[in-house]
Amino acid sequence: MRVHQMFMRYIAGALIVVGSSGSAQAATTWVRSVGVAGSAQELWGIEGAPTGGHYLVGVTTEGATGTDILAMRIDASGNALWQKRCGDAGSETPGGACVAADGGLVIAGRRDSDIWILKLDSNGNLVWQRAYGGAGSDVVTAIEPTADGGFVLSGSTDSYAGAGLSEAWVTKLDGSGAIVWSKIYGGANTDVGASILPIADGGYVMVGRTKSWGSGDFDIWVVKTDSVGNPVWQKVFGGAAEDRGNWAATTKDGGYVIGGRTDSFGAVPGLRDAILMRITSTGTVSWARAYGSPAEELANTTQTSDGGYLIYGSRDPGSTVLDGFLIKTDSLGTISWQKTVNYPETDRITAVQEVTGGYVFAGGSTHFDAPQGDGMIVRASSSGTVDAACGNLLVDASFASVACAPATVPTTATVASVFPSSLAGSAVTDIAYGVGYVCTSAPMPDLTGAWTQISKKGSKITGMFSCQNAGSSPAGGFTVKIYLSAKRTIGRSSALIATKSVPSLSAGSTVTIKARGTKGSKHKYIVAVVDAADVVSEDDEANNTVVALIP
Repeated sequence: MRVHQMFMRYIAGALIVVGSSGSAQAATTWVRSVGVAGSAQELWGIEGAPTGGHYLVGVTTEGATGTDILAMRIDASGNALWQKRCGDAGSETPGGACVAADGGLVIAGRRDSDIWILKLDSNGNLVWQRAYGGAGSDVVTAIEPTADGGFVLSGSTDSYAGAGLSEAWVTKLDGSGAIVWSKIYGGANTDVGASILPIADGGYVMVGRTKSWGSGDFDIWVVKTDSVGNPVWQKVFGGAAEDRGNWAATTKDGGYVIGGRTDSFGAVPGLRDAILMRITSTGTVSWARAYGSPAEELANTTQTSDGGYLIYGSRDPGSTVLDGFLIKTDSLGTISWQKTVNYPETDRITAVQEVTGGYVFAGGSTHFDAPQGDGMIVRASSSGTVDAACGNLLVDASFASVACAPATVPTTATVASVFPSSLAGSAVTDIAYGVGYVCTSAPMPDLTGAWTQISKKGSKITGMFSCQNAGSSPAGGFTVKIYLSAKRTIGRSSALIATKSVPSLSAGSTVTIKARGTKGSKHKYIVAVVDAADVVSEDDEANNTVVALIP
């Protein structure tokens, strides 16, 4: 996972929340603040810890000198379980973090001008630490786990720069943080790696920005490598102004989707907007869209379980405050819904994780601790709403989405192996920062589910549907109806194949429903409608229809 460094110009302290999807979480919405008096905090990333809750990692200015890395774990309701401050004299900041195969937390950051990597176990105890660097400035921007139990990180360096001002840097580590191989990539100008994506063939996709090729300003740079970092192909995408890549994910057909920012395209050319670009497995652009408003947007992207994307960040309308925003799209980049944070003070959304029945997003706001600001964590529904108990926190936004056509330029970056020096580590100590209660919605059920098995024999279809109460209170009686349908929604041609009455379902429980039917010539989907008569008041009413493609 990469850290969103674009926000460092706005705040002196930061947090990241990282991990992997854990157990189902209650759908109750809530808001928490994280901070300590006299210093600034901001959350920069979020994923669930393997056994529930979340790891948070970031920086704090609360230490005696410079900044220190803050590591923390909270439960699914936002309550602190443990907290650590990592660092001593000098300045330590995080660049990325991920969850190891054993459930521990691995943080990759910067200590002064060198790279610092440390692993904590699930209780926050230090397992190991490593520091690497050269004579110049070395930066890590992302770290991801690999299938062999190790890690891969990306960043930039001028310690080993060749003809250029800086080079992109990719390093493979084993499970104890020791270097397996380390390579730099670049040309005659400035080249930066922003994220790294391990892929199924054992190789990697690095995304970043380059001035060595393209329009002359920064352009989006994508490099596909083999398992030891040798380039397979590399492409540059952009326009007349500055464009940057900062995120990548794989698609079902073996291609990639790239997220970033653009000054070349968008609602108002010349202003900074978000960009989402779909490319094939060999780097050919399938489609690209820019998202923005008559303001400057700083944005990142994450993939959602329905095949769509969630773009998030902050917009600068030119006043003295920033506004956090969320834009949910489908798999083709079409906007489904959009929200902005309604606090009158500065607020940012810097990371999002999808959880059962909704999203948890992290950021920061001076609403909680002006003028420095505290971290902000929000548990929202799948449609981007929070309960009225939390006030009018998220309101509808009006961002435009426009198709764009970035030019493609092949590149020929040079590649060289480098051998960073090993350096001494730093201290890890216990701390106790405040996690403030802001609001929590009343406990409610949340009825949803998932298709666990679908089979076809001729025209006969059999489906197994797991109906779940993902909420925080029991649900009374309700009905589940299952259809075969030509579309993802129920229409005139849809055929009802099963009706199941569920007398009650306690919070966190599931019930399995089996459905059999005969597929018509136009039927492509099997659709479950939970609480079909809409008799149960739920925390999230937008996740009752669950669709799967018939094999």
